[in-house]
Amino acid sequence: MVLALILLSLGFSITIFEKFIRKKDGDSEYDKFPPLVRYLLLGIQILTFFVGGYLLIQSDADSRHEKEDLRAKALRDSIELQKKWTFDTTRLKQIIDSSELIIQKNNENLNQSNKVLGASNTAIKRADDIYKNLTGGESYCYIDLSFYVRTNQPVLSLIHSGKIVLRNISITIDDLGRRVFLIDNVAHKDYSSPLVSGIIKSTMYGQSYPALYPNTSTDISIPIEQGQKDISLMIWIQLDNGLVFETLEAHNIYSDKRTGKYEVKRGNKLLKKYEIK
Repeated sequence: MVLALILLSLGFSITIFEKFIRKKDGDSEYDKFPPLVRYLLLGIQILTFFVGGYLLIQSDADSRHEKEDLRAKALRDSIELQKKWTFDTTRLKQIIDSSELIIQKNNENLNQSNKVLGASNTAIKRADDIYKNLTGGESYCYIDLSFYVRTNQPVLSLIHSGKIVLRNISITIDDLGRRVFLIDNVAHKDYSSPLVSGIIKSTMYGQSYPALYPNTSTDISIPIEQGQKDISLMIWIQLDNGLVFETLEAHNIYSDKRTGKYEVKRGNKLLKKYEIK
């Protein structure tokens, strides 16, 4: 394009130069030029116009071709973009559909897991209920001390506490109150006496019961010496669900002014505490 303009400008310049030096009366500097020079100027003039015009036309054609190429490229890019967009949207839909299927499958697996977990929890609860029914659960028993109204005679009772039956009950009683009374009155407080070992053995009791049902009790019989005023017991109750330990004491048992208490524990947990009156 630039070269074409330069050549056309050169052709116009030569034409202007020729017109300037040529005079109408025929006596001019131009006529003094040799024919070869004049033909050369004419040839250069024609050549510059021709070449300049050709280059200008070619430049215009190239410009049109370039614009057409740009339009064609823009059209191709538009088609490719549309194809890519169609592919991307289709792929995106496939991804969304696949994700929805995965989420649905995960939800189904979660629901199935919840069902399995629910069934497992039910089975565990049933197994736990069976175990509790076999061992007694949270139930326990203890020895209570009461007195007949008319005679003030002490009565010991094994009482069930809880909602589940207790089985295989084994009780060990260490009767400290009777032991002290016998050592004081039979061995005459002589702890070196050979009677003491027999007294100790005779004041340790072992009793067992096959079962004790809720809201029931059974009487327990232990010896009480004539003239014995105090009861002091340490009691171990072995159950299928663990060991229960109890301390029971009462003073002036035949008097209306008697005092006493008992405490029932399982480990460090206090199960029951009661003041005896």
